[in-house]
Amino acid sequence: MSQTINALWAQAAVDELHRQGLRHVVISPGSRSTPLVVAFFRHPGIVDLSVVDERSGAFFALGLAQATCRPVALVCTSGTAAAHYYPAVCEASRRGVPLLLLTADRPPRLQDCGASQAMEQQKLFGSHVRYFHQVGKPEATEEKFCYLRRLVARAMLQAERWEPGPVHLNVPFRKPLEPIDVAQEHRDAVPESFLSDPSPSVAGRAGEAPFLRTFLPRRAVDPEAVQVVADLLSKAKKPLIYHGTYRGPVMAHEDELEAFIRETSIPLVAEVTSGCRFVDGALASGDVLFESSLYERHRPDLVIRLGMAPVGWAAKGRIGEWKEVKTVVVGPQLEVSDPQGRAAMQIIGEEGEFLSLLSRALQEREHEGDEWAAFGEIHQQADLAVRQTVEEVNVSCCGGCPSLLATWGTILEKVREAEAALYLSSGMVLRDADSFGVQKGGAVAVFCNRGLNGIDGVIASGLGVALKKKTLIVVGDVAFRHDFSSLFLARELGLDATVLVVDNGGGAIFDYLPISSFEDVHRRHFLTTGRLKAEELVGHDSLAVVEDVQSLRTELEQSLHAPGLQVVVLRVDRQEEKQCREGLRQLMARRVDEVTGGQR
Repeated sequence: MSQTINALWAQAAVDELHRQGLRHVVISPGSRSTPLVVAFFRHPGIVDLSVVDERSGAFFALGLAQATCRPVALVCTSGTAAAHYYPAVCEASRRGVPLLLLTADRPPRLQDCGASQAMEQQKLFGSHVRYFHQVGKPEATEEKFCYLRRLVARAMLQAERWEPGPVHLNVPFRKPLEPIDVAQEHRDAVPESFLSDPSPSVAGRAGEAPFLRTFLPRRAVDPEAVQVVADLLSKAKKPLIYHGTYRGPVMAHEDELEAFIRETSIPLVAEVTSGCRFVDGALASGDVLFESSLYERHRPDLVIRLGMAPVGWAAKGRIGEWKEVKTVVVGPQLEVSDPQGRAAMQIIGEEGEFLSLLSRALQEREHEGDEWAAFGEIHQQADLAVRQTVEEVNVSCCGGCPSLLATWGTILEKVREAEAALYLSSGMVLRDADSFGVQKGGAVAVFCNRGLNGIDGVIASGLGVALKKKTLIVVGDVAFRHDFSSLFLARELGLDATVLVVDNGGGAIFDYLPISSFEDVHRRHFLTTGRLKAEELVGHDSLAVVEDVQSLRTELEQSLHAPGLQVVVLRVDRQEEKQCREGLRQLMARRVDEVTGGQR
């Protein structure tokens, strides 16, 4: 009797994945993927996580990859199963998050003949993956196993290269799929001679070494680009650094950024999802500064942009007006993050290296140090005025509506105390966190699906982070409806997470779009009002419904220190919240104008 070639093939692939650095796999049930599932289950060095729904599983893997900064594998059966990965794959591609998609498939003889659960899976994800390969059929030859291990090495390399992202391997298997013993004469039996003295391609290299270890050339910052920017800076009197949401699994240049702004006093406007809002010297009041008249009186003459394009509407509008202001975009990706077309220069390379080299280059030049310091001081005064304003209205705002807006400082404080992470939904949640989450303090790990701004899969992505640490996931009620089934995932995996649902009876972000003037269609198809309330969808004991700010604070503090899944629903009136949002932003902008000498 002998083992099947499918079992040995999958075992070698999983073994090499571990040698290449894979530590987590998310598996959804199905028959055709059985060889891979068994191999992952039996490997002691890889955590295998079972998620029934492929859509939730893919978003869960997306969050986990962000939290670990490593690729996470996904395994599913053939047919429509892999199609459920698509939204998360698109988000991972734009955001630069490494995923490895292992989709099982029928063998060639069952393609294009009406076989059950067989469909075209080659290049299923199109240009949204960094690399695709149609894996050849398993064969008991040294050459074929060499091919397999080198393929696995390349897949992991493509997922983690300069611009990380998803990679797709489509893996066909014919029956038998289970790890059974078969007779030596069986067509899929592995010959005894093949295993008696296995080569490194079959058994792996000694000492758990990778079969193929690859060293990428470093994508170094062009020294000429550094000198050009240093020349621009030496002539600039009012330079500004704007940091949008970080690209990639995590922002990794906090130290270099903090050192740079400390040495130069150049103001740094940092979005809440930038990964650097809470470093010393960074400005926490981002979008409100652009709503004030600050930049009408103190327009920058040079802008250096890091991360993705601005999320705030005021920042977008103001930066879009600066047609004559030279803008430099810096980041490791080839795609220039500049939808408004204001960039005059793109520097491709790691931001931390760029800042370190630029700091050295500036030391060799004379520059407008006093004017930089004065420009930076104006920003620090404005930032302090914004933070003080939010603190003054921290209990209630605009007549005491039960709004989340003025409590973002408390949310950040409670997240810090619980040593938790924060996962933000797109839409108004992300914008409000950016506008009102301005209180300084210790660092908070903030995650989001900001690549394509989708609201699908937010809970599942947050739960991926929760596998590593307690997480507060903040979503609107529409995003909650999209993904409330992922609550089952939290309970099945025993994750510690709190889901805060801001239930304003519909999609508040559409109140700010022109369609809001068309009342009937706006209410029915954009706000989606008249649906089940969030708490009616949950149906479990760990649920609290609050309608005032003080109760929200109490429930958040309790839930962030409680084990398991907690759901807190904050009911707010959408129109009152809109008035509160606009009133608070206007008040903050007025305070900025007052301390910086402007009129409003």
